[in-house]
Amino acid sequence: MPQKTEAYNLLEEDWNVLNSCWLEIVDLNAESQVYSPFEALKRASEIRCIAAASPLDLFAAHRFLLTLLYWKADMAGGVIQVRESLLSGEVPASLLNNLRDSASSFRMFDDQVPFLQDLTARNTKKPYSAGSLFSEFAVGTNIAHFHHGDDKRAQLCLRCTTFGMLRVVPWSQQGGQGLSAAIHKAPPIIALALGSNLAETLGLNLVTLDIPAGEAHWSGHYEPLPDGETIPYMEGFTWNPRRIHLGKPTKVDICWYCGQRGTVGIGKIVYKKNDYTKSRAPKWKDPAAFYKDEKFKAMTSGSDVIAAEERDIGKLIDKRGFAYASVVQANPDHRGWILIVPSTPGNAKTYDHRVVDLQEFSTDSILRSIPKLVKRMPSLPEGWQLPARSYGEKGIQQFIQAATNHLSDGDWSKLAGASLRAMQERPAAFNLLAGLYWSLKEKHHLPSHGVAWLLLKLLAQVPRGYRNTDESGLNPLHNIPMRQKVPRRAKRVYPLAFPSGYRLEATLQSEIKRNIRHPYPQRFNWVQLCVDLNQLVA
Repeated sequence: MPQKTEAYNLLEEDWNVLNSCWLEIVDLNAESQVYSPFEALKRASEIRCIAAASPLDLFAAHRFLLTLLYWKADMAGGVIQVRESLLSGEVPASLLNNLRDSASSFRMFDDQVPFLQDLTARNTKKPYSAGSLFSEFAVGTNIAHFHHGDDKRAQLCLRCTTFGMLRVVPWSQQGGQGLSAAIHKAPPIIALALGSNLAETLGLNLVTLDIPAGEAHWSGHYEPLPDGETIPYMEGFTWNPRRIHLGKPTKVDICWYCGQRGTVGIGKIVYKKNDYTKSRAPKWKDPAAFYKDEKFKAMTSGSDVIAAEERDIGKLIDKRGFAYASVVQANPDHRGWILIVPSTPGNAKTYDHRVVDLQEFSTDSILRSIPKLVKRMPSLPEGWQLPARSYGEKGIQQFIQAATNHLSDGDWSKLAGASLRAMQERPAAFNLLAGLYWSLKEKHHLPSHGVAWLLLKLLAQVPRGYRNTDESGLNPLHNIPMRQKVPRRAKRVYPLAFPSGYRLEATLQSEIKRNIRHPYPQRFNWVQLCVDLNQLVA
């Protein structure tokens, strides 16, 4: 369990993103600690690395520390001198002292200037889920998520709230109701140089930028410069595409991000679009993002198919030339990099992300990082499949014949009443199954109990004349889809899993009834249906 320093016990309403302890690190002794960002900067040469499970959180934490260094660099002789100090293992004392004096800018729940929040939005009547701060959470109608029943009940502890707020500037993605993406538009591929300790890592990534510094915007309704003007780098590092207000901290039963119980955090929040940033086309090149020309468009992962095969980083070295990032150009001979790759299709949303380790930035190193496919992916992804072979038909045929020959109309009525019910819920119908099994106890290759129970209930749904099997008849399984088209994308399909449980029974019932209602219904091949189910259903 990571140790926590004394500053960890600050009152929750005094939570300060600079001075409160939320940043997990690994020290040079390979022990995990939890520091405040200010303490991490003070001890940067004693820290091996920042520890964060999510690649997005990892970069957000590094970007926050780097933004602090850019902000106060003039207090220590400028960016170049601070970079040289960091590479030699020191953080200038004058920079730290000035940063300490500015700690009030980072109070998360300040009554006047809350960190990265807009007080003018606090009276908004429609609250949003706290999960809006994380792309992984199910909120709104994002089709990448399958669970939306209790989105607005999401709660976050203060540590995870801090990570979520720090994601807003670099990683915000496009959303419904006019929510615009971050300053890059779609989340880009990001490079991060790694040093032997945190001081060296920060020094490698603190590169000179040939644009004005400008002012940092730590709070309020952010309004950028007019179109056509180059964005100063402090404005680019604090470009806020949202109007957020967290309210006051409250008791949290469980944090939905890290799982911590019985803590303090936030629930529903104000999470609105920023019309000022939505209408701007900023001239901005992030020092950690990749560009191929003079245009202000960062390189993204792109197609989800290419991303799934991890071929998207090959775009950095395609026939149009090697893409460049300022941090790579400033460290041409450095060995030890990671690429943070959000899988980002053309709609500026990201639904997955990964980290790629690179020894160096070269064509060979990038090509070695692209997995070699054993075989070409099929043009259509495979869904569930019908069994390749049939066996045990004789025993199954005997079971079906016994049912159709010996069960009375009253028996079939009991089985029809067991539709979508388990065996123990309908004892009278289960006795019929048990009786059939007992009469055939000497036979081989009978259907499994579960398949036999399902088959009897299906047989009970059809008229008497359709219960006899026909070898050339319809197998309802053939009408259950194996793939499904993506809405509004006619050429895109995704595989479907084989239905299970009551969903399987309901699906088969639907296909059977569809055939019965047809003007010229087909007979059924019950034997083949049972043979297939015997192999598909565990």
